Amino acid sequence: MNASDAAYQPGVRYSVGVGCWIDAASWQSTNFLTPQELATLVSNLHNTLQGFVETAKNTWQICYPIADEAVASFTGDSRGGQPFFSSDASIQSAVEQTYQFFDSLRVVKQGNQYVLVVPTPPTGTGFGYITTFGNVTYEISGQSKWTNTFALDTRNLQWPKGHTLWVQIPSSGLTVTWNLMLPQLSGTVVLGEIQLSASTQGPQVQRININSTTAS
Repeated sequence: MNASDAAYQPGVRYSVGVGCWIDAASWQSTNFLTPQELATLVSNLHNTLQGFVETAKNTWQICYPIADEAVASFTGDSRGGQPFFSSDASIQSAVEQTYQFFDSLRVVKQGNQYVLVVPTPPTGTGFGYITTFGNVTYEISGQSKWTNTFALDTRNLQWPKGHTLWVQIPSSGLTVTWNLMLPQLSGTVVLGEIQLSASTQGPQVQRININSTTAS
């Protein structure tokens, strides 16, 4: 990665959870890796490639697979000559929000049912959007009431601090996107997408690269 690519990468200034970063910030290019550092690198690389890491029995944290965001998400990011993002700083912020959202997600197995757990409602202009074949089934933790909806938009939900949003993962899987409202263009743009499913072996995560020219 060179300096001109930096605005399109997630960076290493924060870490949402365990094992989701190939964090080389503390390593010096003039030094050899220690065996422990090499083991950490290989483990983190494996987690980011598969898209999740097991953090406890029947509990997994999503690790948004790292890609070249310049190509995957920001190719042609303008409409009518007006850019979606006006500076490298705003691009960097959008990239970080995307990784922070996906890396905050968890999958939990409850009996034979796998559930996607969203910890806190997004704030600002970002929002999550979840769809599947048929209805999406969700509840707010503590309510003990499952609700069906055609599609789940986090802008339409609020859940109290200390509670979480639970979404059942059906056999057909879920499509989860991270999106940003663009008031200056009176629309929204998708900045990240994963296909999430589950089997007897646990979750399966596939990253879908987004071309930003598909603003709605």
